[in-house]
Amino acid sequence: MTLTPAPPTPAPPTPAPAPRRSGSRILGPWLVVLGLVCAATTVYLLSGYVPPDPDRSRVPVTGTAHFALLLVHIGTGSVALLLGPLQFVPWLRRRHPAVHRRIGRTYLALGVVPSAIVGVPVALLSAYGPVPRAAFALLSLTWLVTAVAGYRAARQRRFDAHREWMIRNVVLTLSAVTFRSWLGLLIVTTLPQLRDTYDGDFETLFRDVYGAAAWLSWVPSLLVAECLLRWRPRP
Repeated sequence: MTLTPAPPTPAPPTPAPAPRRSGSRILGPWLVVLGLVCAATTVYLLSGYVPPDPDRSRVPVTGTAHFALLLVHIGTGSVALLLGPLQFVPWLRRRHPAVHRRIGRTYLALGVVPSAIVGVPVALLSAYGPVPRAAFALLSLTWLVTAVAGYRAARQRRFDAHREWMIRNVVLTLSAVTFRSWLGLLIVTTLPQLRDTYDGDFETLFRDVYGAAAWLSWVPSLLVAECLLRWRPRP
């Protein structure tokens, strides 16, 4: 008797992927808040230098050249601060890639690159000592390096690498916000030590706090961004 082989069992249908919550819905409100914070910080930065007057400068300057460099640094940095959050708007990247590219080029050419280049001598001329000088000079150099790396990755169509470099770069751009947040927080928490530790000398206290805030404004943020980039799930 010949045995008829049983027909093969059909493979179970592949289940449809579970619907995911749109990333733009999650990211959108945070980008709005970030944009408002950046706009408010920009208004605050420019308000002390319009019209330009060295005697009204919020940062002590050592001469006309220092003040001129500071104006360029703040003006171009304000461009970067306003345009940086726009680079992460999801619908703008998807639906209007040409606009995304134009904003990115303006962000780099009129914002990050000139502000970072001028930021090095501005940092080295700081009146608050070697600690903030080193912090701000290294910040400017790192800001410039990440900008060049992000631009090169985009030109080479390595868009994943471009996105990662620009995340690092915008984190450094936001140091204009985090520096002032750290500065205010450190002043408030250190003031109780003014009489015992600093003998009532607020200028010395401010110098110490200023130097600490200069490093805290960008190093922890950059480390957090790097960890998130390394640990995020890959498709």
